[in-house]
Amino acid sequence: VRIETSDGARPEPGTVVDVLAALDPSLSTTADRATAVARGARVLSIRDDSPSADDEYDGGAANGVTLLVTEEEAYDLAFAAANGVLTLAVAPPEDACCTSSEP
Repeated sequence: VRIETSDGARPEPGTVVDVLAALDPSLSTTADRATAVARGARVLSIRDDSPSADDEYDGGAANGVTLLVTEEEAYDLAFAAANGVLTLAVAPPEDACCTSSEP
């Protein structure tokens, strides 16, 4: 699944990350903290979507990160991306959820 982060995180492909979501308090039972919506996700690729000097885009820089996650995590990530702010945290390689293109 591809997500966008605006925190400047640019993990190299192959890096294992956890994805944290800070959701609107009305949508979360843990309103006082972020929630892990994907654990041990492997970074497949990154794409810098930052606007160039010639662009008229003023939404700020964003980094597109494609992650290998389980089907359940893909749904959770889609919901979190639409309703909150996503942050990547580097996780130990042994925490990787998936080792191939099939979760």
